[in-house]
Amino acid sequence: MEQNYGQYGPSNDDGRQVDALAVFRWPARLPDGTVSHPTGTSMAAPVVANAVAKMLAVEPGLSVQEIRTLLLRTATPMEDQGPPLLHTRLAVREQYGLSAAKMSEVLGFGANVWRNYETGEVPSESNARLIQLVQEPKRLRDLVELNEQLAEKEKRKILQGIDAMLVRPKPLFSEANIQDYLMGGRLPDRTTGYRRPNLARMTEMIVFFTHKKKPFKTVMNKLLFYADFLHFKRTCYSITGARYRAIQMGPVPVRFDALFDHVATKDDVDLMQTELADGRIGAQFERRQGRPFREDLFTEEELKTMEDVAQHFASATAKQLVDLSHEEEAWKEKHEAREVMDYTNAFELKAI
Repeated sequence: MEQNYGQYGPSNDDGRQVDALAVFRWPARLPDGTVSHPTGTSMAAPVVANAVAKMLAVEPGLSVQEIRTLLLRTATPMEDQGPPLLHTRLAVREQYGLSAAKMSEVLGFGANVWRNYETGEVPSESNARLIQLVQEPKRLRDLVELNEQLAEKEKRKILQGIDAMLVRPKPLFSEANIQDYLMGGRLPDRTTGYRRPNLARMTEMIVFFTHKKKPFKTVMNKLLFYADFLHFKRTCYSITGARYRAIQMGPVPVRFDALFDHVATKDDVDLMQTELADGRIGAQFERRQGRPFREDLFTEEELKTMEDVAQHFASATAKQLVDLSHEEEAWKEKHEAREVMDYTNAFELKAI
């Protein structure tokens, strides 16, 4: 479902906004025969209700979770089309160190327009294009140069800041590039649990299980999988947006080796080479001294899911977890081709 008018609510730090958007504005015939165009959720909600009614007419036995999953699975992603998302607008402004009011002034918007955009108002098509344009510092510099409303002193200050950005050496890989690589992309879909992949939350979940269990890699992979899939089973959302691949040893994040090395390199955990009982060497997660777990990145529901997984598998060995994961439909469906697993199979979880 697409939205083309109005507001769709503020964003949380993890990138979640509303689940699905519907058209906010419909023509409605009033009792006196005139046609009005009311707006808002009063008009959007019936659009979604109509879609659900048609789904139930075809398949009366659908559960609430199944309906929600189908709605999210068939909605049009907003990242590739439509106006820039809320977190994008905030990031654009913050990279230049400008206030919302000053950003409005630079772009020639009304005094409170940019602030309204950051709190959920959808930009017009022309303003949306302008927001996308000024993500590039050179483009914003051109606009500042042409802006005759800015005081000369203020203009020089903004230009100096932009010029400093332009001469700054660009890193070989941006943080966004690193996240995309480690998390397997950035768009939410059925392989991410309808959650935007979030490296910070994945890192913190690794820290959480390290503090709880000090697991080896094989065990860590299974704890992450069960936490994300169990939370999807409970809420129709994963926790981290991670994609999991079905390999011989069970479910693993798509680039788990690179992911774990990255987290260790950033000093979030220590990866210690430890000798196993059979003489082999394994990588074991150890708590990093002075590195606390940041529970503020998670909701109470998410923390409970993680705690439930940690307690449920507290005494499970690597072999036991591998064997349990091999009984999961999500793994069975994809393991022969070693493909990325579908979160909708989370409703069939057996081990927890």
